[in-house]
Amino acid sequence: MSTAVHATPHRGIETATRYIHDAPTVAALFYPVALVAFYSGGRMVHDASTWEAWLSGWIVTLGGAFLTYGVPAISFWAIYVLGQELAPSRAQVRARRLAHLAFASPPLFTALGLILNLLHSSSDYIVWALIWIPISLTAVVGADERPVAASGPEPRTGPLWLKIAHGYSALAILLIFLVLHIANHLTAIWSADLHKAVMNVLRTIYRANLVQTALVGLLLFQITGGIALLWKKVAAPTGIFGSLQTASGAYLAAFVTSHLTAVFVLGRWAMQIDTNWDFAIGAPAGLMGDPWNVRLFACGVSSLQPLGLWSESGAPRSRRNRKKGKQDRRRRDWARRRNRTRHYFGNAQCARGRRVTGAKCCCARFDVAFFQI
Repeated sequence: MSTAVHATPHRGIETATRYIHDAPTVAALFYPVALVAFYSGGRMVHDASTWEAWLSGWIVTLGGAFLTYGVPAISFWAIYVLGQELAPSRAQVRARRLAHLAFASPPLFTALGLILNLLHSSSDYIVWALIWIPISLTAVVGADERPVAASGPEPRTGPLWLKIAHGYSALAILLIFLVLHIANHLTAIWSADLHKAVMNVLRTIYRANLVQTALVGLLLFQITGGIALLWKKVAAPTGIFGSLQTASGAYLAAFVTSHLTAVFVLGRWAMQIDTNWDFAIGAPAGLMGDPWNVRLFACGVSSLQPLGLWSESGAPRSRRNRKKGKQDRRRRDWARRRNRTRHYFGNAQCARGRRVTGAKCCCARFDVAFFQI
């Protein structure tokens, strides 16, 4: 009788864990379908001749928007839940990495469309499915429950010099380019002509040979260095702020790659046109007037990427954020930490020669580890 009572919850936990593993990749697989629904609803609203058709169009549009932005939402939920594991298995780390990939679905689908457009192919929906079907299967098939080996905070979070360089380069991009760039986009609220006028002034700075070369170099370093740090950090437990940091970093890496491809390869090299406001909004059709351009509208959440750059530019090292990150940890996790510390460390010897309890030593060790993250 007791065996049957305990087996059911265990199977329930395994089933729930499997859903967490596979939910982001399955959602990413159907991301293009959500975009189609979003675009179709917008066309229904535009072409509506009666209030019934208008209402139906808005229902489809809002439903498509919910499904479209539900992909990053589901992915972030999985990133956060899997990040609460203090001793994650290899399957959980793999699932969390795939959740980061699914979180970046909007810019990744845009980048795929750009590449296939350069190849004069319109099979982006087919290629997307061929990529994500095997990824979805690997999320649950052949799960490896062995724990991830770690000998300290350094193997889990990457080398310290790379984290410092990554933070300073993000801060440089934010101050030198991105603040003015976002402000330039905001001028379009008044008029497109004002946006173009401000852009022409700023281009005298951005497109100077030295500045443009340095800026592109910083962006490429952000992509490569960020991916290297992300790969390591995903294997370490994180709170809500750490999950926001890694998720925004994954999104930013995909978005910058897509943006550089669109501007330098497609716009300047292949099409040889001015990559101004008209290029950004997909004129003359507009973002919602063309089934391809609607993916650019879905990437509109990239306007929040200054937050991602800020989170990577050293803000997590502040005492206030460290304290907030600790408070976000669940009470049961703190209890498990204390128990593990007492078991493995017992009484530890301090650097000054004094003896302290295992729990105090653990708190000091985790404070240093969180500071380095």
